[in-house]
Amino acid sequence: MAVFLMSDLDLALRDRTYREPDGPHVVLVRGRDLDGALEHLDARPDCRALGVIGPVPGDLPDLALLAGRRLLVCCEDGPRMRELAEAGMNAGAEVEWLRSDKPEFDRLAAWALPVAGIVLAAGSASRMGSNKLLLDAGGQPLVGARTVEILLRTWRREGSRPAVATSYDGSRRDWRPPVLLDRALWPELMVLEGDAGARQFLEKRPELVDTVHSAGRPDDVDTPEDYAKIVHLFPGRNAG
Repeated sequence: MAVFLMSDLDLALRDRTYREPDGPHVVLVRGRDLDGALEHLDARPDCRALGVIGPVPGDLPDLALLAGRRLLVCCEDGPRMRELAEAGMNAGAEVEWLRSDKPEFDRLAAWALPVAGIVLAAGSASRMGSNKLLLDAGGQPLVGARTVEILLRTWRREGSRPAVATSYDGSRRDWRPPVLLDRALWPELMVLEGDAGARQFLEKRPELVDTVHSAGRPDDVDTPEDYAKIVHLFPGRNAG
């Protein structure tokens, strides 16, 4: 998803552009340039979202073009922020807001480049002998929120590679899930066969992968013996 910066915004977002992009994109604009941004939305139905940073001068324009789109309002002036946010909601937009004229980069990046997560749960669990998805391992196991946050932050930065994976020993070669995969890789991934997943593709193309260090554990749980080791990490809990 391209991020079209229509105003003088210096944001190191991946896929950012100061020229009108082809295909689906989002727009970030200063409040003073809202009219121009709405003209862009009128001409480009593939513009999915509009982020407005800073106060909007004068009376609000008609926001009907925001229907079915996402709107982010970032404004230090509380009443003006609420006015624009409410107008966006009344127009049928999905609205978020931040009371700041200078929102944090990570917050803007998270809005402009949303990411969906998939938990892979395929396989017959033949080595485990039972449905391992129902086994208790102390609750969200071995992958912490901090690890996921670092993956997202790395991928959203300008210049990052299309795949970002976790490394538990600091090596670029010994990477493991979770892995973030850019949409640009999906066509090649969708034609893969077998049970090795994206690894069979990415190991042949290491230039596509960035790694981030994780302080967690890389254990796989495929057998009763693996599970017994994991249970010992959570003493005092009734796993089973």
